[in-house]
Amino acid sequence: MQALGDPTKLAEAAAAMNGPSAKAYADVDDAVQAWWNYNLEWSNGEATSSKATYTNARLVLVAMVAAAPALGGAAAWLITRSITGPIGRAVQVATTVAAGDLSSRIVVRGKDETARRLQALATMNDSPRCQACAARRKTRVRRPALPDSSQGRGTVNR
Repeated sequence: MQALGDPTKLAEAAAAMNGPSAKAYADVDDAVQAWWNYNLEWSNGEATSSKATYTNARLVLVAMVAAAPALGGAAAWLITRSITGPIGRAVQVATTVAAGDLSSRIVVRGKDETARRLQALATMNDSPRCQACAARRKTRVRRPALPDSSQGRGTVNR
């Protein structure tokens, strides 16, 4: 160290600093700067990729939130229709049978409770007893009133 402090060795010290040491320092500095630039570019790329992923995820989430009520409403409508349609058909058939019209054909589809009720209506519609009841209703023959012994009034048998 004392040799470098000697003014006569100043030229030697300047040559050592500006020679191979300076080149080695410049090489290391260039490598560190390249590493820094690489990390900066990589982090900027990752930040851009993260922003794109966030934007896409937000768009998908908004679409799902918008689609959920629509899908739920459609499902509710289909389920309601699958229940009320057959029940409405059963009521229509029952009303027709009650009016005495046994000419209607009852088509039964499915195996649920409504289908079983329609099948029972179809069986009843096709039974001879039901046909006799319907014929009786159509003619609307009234029997004469019979006296009720307890009240002294007549009753009507149909």
